[in-house]
Amino acid sequence: MERFFVCLLIDFYGGLLTQNQRRIVKLYYEDDLSLGEIADKLGITRQAVYYTLKRALRRLKGIEGQLGLVERFLMYRRSFDGIIKELKSLRDSLSVDDRGKLERVIKKIDELIERGGLVV
Repeated sequence: MERFFVCLLIDFYGGLLTQNQRRIVKLYYEDDLSLGEIADKLGITRQAVYYTLKRALRRLKGIEGQLGLVERFLMYRRSFDGIIKELKSLRDSLSVDDRGKLERVIKKIDELIERGGLVV
């Protein structure tokens, strides 16, 4: 499973994992530690880390399968990216005054995306 997607699963649903699962998943996917490094850091076996990761990922994927929030988020993000790309391509064909107006619109959209939590 793609690391970026797993990081989004953690962001969206990490609070639904046990504290131990959340800590191990974050160490592995966000801090990029190996199973052995996590095991050493937490004083557990490498196999315990592996099984905890498997259980946590299965749980995160199951929740996403039921709710679909990450997929919906990615769909909206792609739509916004496409809109901004189209607006920027129009910019070159406009007069200088209209370019400034369009830049302000693009900036407002970017701000809305950022405030709405669509920054990735």
